[in-house]
Amino acid sequence: MDLLNRKGIPWLEKLPDLLLGLSLMSWAVAGIVQSWAEVSALIPVRLSLATLQVMVGMLIMLRPAAHEQGSAQAILLSLPSFIASGFLFRLAQPLAAWPFACKWVFAGSVLWVMAAFWSLRGSFAILPARRATVRTGLYRLVRHPAYLGEYVMACACAYAGASTWTWIYLAALLPLLVLRIRQEEALLMHDAAYATYKQSTRWRLLPGVW
Repeated sequence: MDLLNRKGIPWLEKLPDLLLGLSLMSWAVAGIVQSWAEVSALIPVRLSLATLQVMVGMLIMLRPAAHEQGSAQAILLSLPSFIASGFLFRLAQPLAAWPFACKWVFAGSVLWVMAAFWSLRGSFAILPARRATVRTGLYRLVRHPAYLGEYVMACACAYAGASTWTWIYLAALLPLLVLRIRQEEALLMHDAAYATYKQSTRWRLLPGVW
């Protein structure tokens, strides 16, 4: 039984996380190889993004099982913001053509997101799921610091794209992100610890605004 079980989690149940984590890390390598010739963009943009993908892959593979998974409806309502963020990066100009400021705003936002994910560690999730409540690091400032960083990353992509479509996606992303946050919090409120955390950390995304 010990060979099939680690910390009470059957390996069969961990298989999707292992496959997803390995896929993310392979995308990181593929992105570096694809952008190798674009030396000026490789370090601030592609390298920071690849590092984030590797970190997310590791967190997914190592995280414990969720106490409670989000409903099918919550997952479906959360997916659009995740997809829209990816489209923004794809719609931007080739990395070598990004304005200097965009490259470093993007990289700085990645570091912010990584700091938030480091605080989460075993509580990390891409889609709604309930794990242990985290209130340390950036989570002392707002309840969803990773989403704040991801939106600033999206803003850098939109500015680098400088097309009608990138601005449309950026405008659509914010309400989709709000919807995703509401779906997550509806599930997290099943935990008394999160309810207490919500009272002590008032703001969801941006202090003084929301």
